[in-house]
Amino acid sequence: ATLATQYVQPHGVTMVVDQNTQKLVAISANCNDVLQLPKKAEQLVNTSSSSNDDDDNDTIYAIFDESSRAKLRAALVASDPSAVNPLSVRTASSNLTMHAILHRSKDGVVVDLEPVPTQGEEVMGGLIN
Repeated sequence: ATLATQYVQPHGVTMVVDQNTQKLVAISANCNDVLQLPKKAEQLVNTSSSSNDDDDNDTIYAIFDESSRAKLRAALVASDPSAVNPLSVRTASSNLTMHAILHRSKDGVVVDLEPVPTQGEEVMGGLIN
């Protein structure tokens, strides 16, 4: 499922992950633009992860670099995923540093990705200027 962008801040991305299967259940429609992905993120919805890091190319983990994959795996299986907030992650294709904010919902673990301001940028009212 794709989340409607009117419910997501334009500078960030929201995804929902099933905590048991680690399948990406939903992702915001703006994900390709914000994360600069080489392939449509919607193709990753409902693909499951294995415990083998080599099989990540078609899962939620394909979005992130190797170090970030390990951090997200640990956070997603934790009894309280929000205990690690904010989790610093980096995208694999565009090398963007993002803050992952995790919280549990009835639909799974919600992962909000927000860009980390670079030197010279300011965060005002939740927007990077």
